Amino acid sequence: MSTDTTGAKTRPPSKRKTRAKTRDAADAARDIDELDEIELIAAVCNHLLAGLSMPQIARALNKDYPNLGMTREGAYPLIRKAARSGWLKFHPPEYVRWTKMLRESYRWLESVRVVHTATASDVAQHGAESLLALVKRHRLASERNEIHIGFSGGHAMRVLARAFADLVWAPTDDLPDTLVIHAMAAGFDPRDPTMDPNTFFSYFKNGRLNETKIEFLGLAAPLLVKSDGMRVVRDQPDIAEAFASVRDIDIIVASGSDWLDPHSAFRNLMRRSPESEMVLEEEGVVADIAWRPFGKQGPIERETSVRALTLVELSDLPGLIGQEKKVLLTLGPCGLCNAPKGRLLATLLGQPTPLLTDLVVDSRSVAQMLRLKAAAREN
Repeated sequence: MSTDTTGAKTRPPSKRKTRAKTRDAADAARDIDELDEIELIAAVCNHLLAGLSMPQIARALNKDYPNLGMTREGAYPLIRKAARSGWLKFHPPEYVRWTKMLRESYRWLESVRVVHTATASDVAQHGAESLLALVKRHRLASERNEIHIGFSGGHAMRVLARAFADLVWAPTDDLPDTLVIHAMAAGFDPRDPTMDPNTFFSYFKNGRLNETKIEFLGLAAPLLVKSDGMRVVRDQPDIAEAFASVRDIDIIVASGSDWLDPHSAFRNLMRRSPESEMVLEEEGVVADIAWRPFGKQGPIERETSVRALTLVELSDLPGLIGQEKKVLLTLGPCGLCNAPKGRLLATLLGQPTPLLTDLVVDSRSVAQMLRLKAAAREN
């Protein structure tokens, strides 16, 4: 026993409690030095993004956490896991000189972004950022709290839609109270349903992103329709509702493919009908935008025996633009063979009446367009 300052007798601390406190302190000290896997991945990736080599990363981590025992070989699987989990991303820069060149050459474009990349997914990411900026700009200009976005289908649109959903998930200002997502085409390839814009809705599946409510309007329609039966299909109740909703769409988001690209989903679709393919060849088809064909003279309106069912025709776009609606076109290289789309770009920008308001395109497609234009001048 001992006596405290008041004269009261006190019992000395038990050895068991003293040992427990010592053990807790040792555990806490060890926890400070020992990182869990996610913390370790974060530390490795931050050093990687700072430009350190693998040996430098190992030395820096061992200096900060002396009990870690990190080696350069140990850093590689952590970086691979970060990449596979989507935590490590590359954001390519704009090709500023060519962005400025396109702005000056095509002043009717409201915004343009040339992405310094040869990869389609990079263009889709920048396209998502441009779409977010468009939504904010349209919301502030119109003072409307409900914005409607129409997505055409395809691989590029799928990646863009997912990236756009991720951006809207993040805290951001100036969004409308409600976003309405429209599918502007029907399912396009039964062997690859991920190209169907109706499937993009799953990226917004919780129904609310931040404080913005998400609503949907799908297009429950067949893959292909006979041109002479188009009116009958459009008159079906659910499909008629989708067509009537075009008047509400504020922003149309689309991509395209070159007719000469063997991986063009549109060309492969038309090949199911040799007669339709022949008609388009005779009309000088160059490419498609949003599953509708165009050539050097503009949208091809000659009827084919079959066609894709889409909510708008290319010939409708100038009128919609005249109503202050926006058309965002994103053009990246072919997702399968990386072929650029310079021929498509040159033909599209050369149209006497613009079919788009905003453009995101990769640097290789712009380079190919410039070469084609230079060759045409020489001839």
